[in-house]
Amino acid sequence: MHCAYCGKEFSRPPSDLTKNKSGYFYCSRECGNRHKNQLRLKSGEWDNSLNYRLKAMMNLPHKCAVCGWDEDERILEVHHKDENREHNELNNLAILCPICHRKITLGYYKLTDDYQLISIKD
Repeated sequence: MHCAYCGKEFSRPPSDLTKNKSGYFYCSRECGNRHKNQLRLKSGEWDNSLNYRLKAMMNLPHKCAVCGWDEDERILEVHHKDENREHNELNNLAILCPICHRKITLGYYKLTDDYQLISIKD
């Protein structure tokens, strides 16, 4: 059997096959989650929804847009460029590491259009 997301060959016990409701099989939980998220995006289920983090993680590189940190994607955060949490279009989202994100949210720095941090002087 092949993973519905990545195509990798894998095996499952017959009992697992009868429990499946979707008809899709995955080599890992990560592939399953990514494929399900991809299907939700394609169907429009997440258009302008509060699931902006998943939308960003499905479409943007998994690294900080400012410093490039990518050691552990579970720690990455999603920032609204215009700081309006209701504006969840992909072009308003940026993936940042916690440190770069904190610099912006505390008001010490501003994010430029080319993903540079500029210090805001008091």
